[in-house]
Amino acid sequence: MLFKYQAQINALHLTSIDCVCQVAQPRMQLAYRIASNPAADPSNFIPRPLMPGVPARALAIPCDNPYKSQREADEDNLNAWGISLHENPDAARSLANRYKRAFTFATHIAELNISPADGLCSTTDDHYHFNIHEELTANLGARVIKALPR
Repeated sequence: MLFKYQAQINALHLTSIDCVCQVAQPRMQLAYRIASNPAADPSNFIPRPLMPGVPARALAIPCDNPYKSQREADEDNLNAWGISLHENPDAARSLANRYKRAFTFATHIAELNISPADGLCSTTDDHYHFNIHEELTANLGARVIKALPR
């Protein structure tokens, strides 16, 4: 599988992960993303490093952190190039409300139906959050079913 941001992933020089497929799997489910209006706009589905105003320090996660293994640091750096999603709308709302200053653009929660053809998804964390690494031709905006209130 070729990924939309493959060149950027290759440039990470990960030492403990050879392929996205080692840490992500295909899924078929409803997913939720913090979005602006209109919810299906492609600008709602770009990875964090390409978002305007994201400082460089937030993108390069050092592997010399004594509390993280090399694998964890590699996964964090890899997931920066994924699209952040949630398993339920309340989890997306909770994040948007917790970090109001970071999500001032957010007017809606986009509900989308993802499939294995869209890419590979990371493991869901304790906050019902996961990332999707988009397949080269994926169009997540076209997968939006509806916009829910924030």
